[in-house]
Amino acid sequence: DARDAAGQPDGKRQRAQHITHHGENPVPEGHAVASRACRPRRFQKHGALAHLPLYAINNAASKTHYKRKIQHKSLSNGDGSEICGHFFRPLQNNGAGVAANMLKKALSRPISPRFGMVGVFCRDGSQTSRHFGIQRWGEEPDRLSHQQNITKRKGCREPPDMARYWLTKPYQTTRRLPMSEYRRKDLDLSTRIAIGLEMLLPAKVRGWGKASELADKYGVSRSLLYHFKDRVQAALESALKPKAVGRPAKTKVLQIDRDTVRKAIVVMPMLTGSVRNIQLGLELLFGEHRSLGYISQTLQAAGQAATAYNEKTRISLRVLGEADEIFAGRQPCLTVVDGRSFLVLNLTAAEGRDATQWGLTFLNLQARGVVFQDVAADGAVGIRAGLRDAELAVPLRPDLFHLLREGKKLQKRLEKAAYKAIRLAEKARRAEQEASQPLKRRGRPLKTTLSAAEATQQESQAIAVYDNLSWLLAEIRRALEPITALHRLQNPHRAQQTLETAIALLQTLPDKHVVAFAQQLQNHLEELLAPLHWLHETLKPWRCTLPKSLEAWILTAWQSGTRPLEAIPPQWQSTATAIWDALTLFHRSSSLAESLHSWLRPYLSIHRSVPDWLLPLLQFFWNHHIFPRGKRAGASPLQLAGASDAPPLTTALDALLLSHAAA
Repeated sequence: DARDAAGQPDGKRQRAQHITHHGENPVPEGHAVASRACRPRRFQKHGALAHLPLYAINNAASKTHYKRKIQHKSLSNGDGSEICGHFFRPLQNNGAGVAANMLKKALSRPISPRFGMVGVFCRDGSQTSRHFGIQRWGEEPDRLSHQQNITKRKGCREPPDMARYWLTKPYQTTRRLPMSEYRRKDLDLSTRIAIGLEMLLPAKVRGWGKASELADKYGVSRSLLYHFKDRVQAALESALKPKAVGRPAKTKVLQIDRDTVRKAIVVMPMLTGSVRNIQLGLELLFGEHRSLGYISQTLQAAGQAATAYNEKTRISLRVLGEADEIFAGRQPCLTVVDGRSFLVLNLTAAEGRDATQWGLTFLNLQARGVVFQDVAADGAVGIRAGLRDAELAVPLRPDLFHLLREGKKLQKRLEKAAYKAIRLAEKARRAEQEASQPLKRRGRPLKTTLSAAEATQQESQAIAVYDNLSWLLAEIRRALEPITALHRLQNPHRAQQTLETAIALLQTLPDKHVVAFAQQLQNHLEELLAPLHWLHETLKPWRCTLPKSLEAWILTAWQSGTRPLEAIPPQWQSTATAIWDALTLFHRSSSLAESLHSWLRPYLSIHRSVPDWLLPLLQFFWNHHIFPRGKRAGASPLQLAGASDAPPLTTALDALLLSHAAA
């Protein structure tokens, strides 16, 4: 066995190079018997010599034919006549001379050093079997002229015109990488360069037919010569093309592996957006140190590039404007957001928030091509005055959220007052009950400032005020909805009557804060009803002949967030589309601006004052990022605003940095 001959422990794989003999029937000299440990896995099940076909290795075109014509034989004993063979039949109906020529061509090719022993056995139709080209591992194969009649095989009943040959593949204990070398060793590097340079010459200079002469001289095809030409030309162009002026920049290759990703995951949550933390992050993640001045200058330049990029942004759809203010310390930041696409139109730090600053902001947006459908804002005086001074012919919608938020605060306060009155009334009743008992309980007696009757009256009044306020707020909120509970379009005149009645009832409640809230609603009554009047007038031509049942179905579909246009009769599809588009433009809150401020707050709290580069970069990032969830999932604000060619965030960021580097 090969393991025993090498003196290696059982199971260790060795090269199949050892010649062994087995008792009375020795293996003929020049043959190799591989142990089970050093055979390929696909041959271990045969329990015999691990053989690979030589002709199929040397001729790739015959691999498919080999797979179809192969036969496997596994014999039990170890003599030469009983070794497992791979029988290949490419030479059916051919003579022994043709077989000899084929074997000569096969044996004349170099054998890869990763294979072990080469053996070829040929039958020429006679009773004598000859074994050609037995070689050791790593040696050059003999030619057919040096064939040796090694042994006469007994018991071989192979048909005539059949060739049997194999290639034993050794197993190494360690993996060895092959050296880089050409398959044609006579065509070394200098020869290939010379061929390429000669082929680069024009045909008139090198002479007609020179390519054919070179092909015959080196024994290659003309296409290979032109391949050498293209490779040499590409190398010359790469070496001689103009380079960047100055010293070459120092570059490092960052290997992104599992440890690098885990390190980034751990380090990034601990870093903020300050300049010093950016410096620390560069050192921890990339091992690079940059000065604070370099980082600050880079951010300033990127902020200027982002400002120029944001000002060039153009959108085609009408904007549902939402204006609001956020403060970084004592410095206001003016924010304008599109209420439909969540696109940030303006995010700048200003010296103040008066009519002049807001008027200049609206005029700047108008100069950039922004067309407002309306503008929703809270009760800020500067926004209202700036919109008036800019003379924009757009309606101002009071933010419904801010108006009703005061009512919600009052509702919570009155709820607490009602529970407090319930506790005081219960305590007063217990104190009165204890005072009427003949036997006093141990401990201090319960003391109350009110009698049981007075406490009960206050309890009933507090509960009634809370219940009435809750009911009236629900009616006000329901009256301002564009669609009623019965899936009908809200009638603005009926909604006005409901609001006037609710405001009158609120003024009768015995609470000065509730009365003040009712007066605030009365002052904004016309602005609260303006969206309902606009929607009613816009849809009036489309609803004249529309059946009530179909109108209810269209409104229900819009409430569910779907637009099944194919389920509507063809004559009413245009009407349904017009109703859905009008409902999309129904706008009366600045909730998206408030949501943006909640996202901005952590970035603004890091810095003592707002840097010039921070807000433009944040606006650039927000407008290009993809929403991960919600009704806008899978699209960016720019795409939702009508910019179909809006690049993704990575592409836009690369373009921004490239323009920064060019500047």
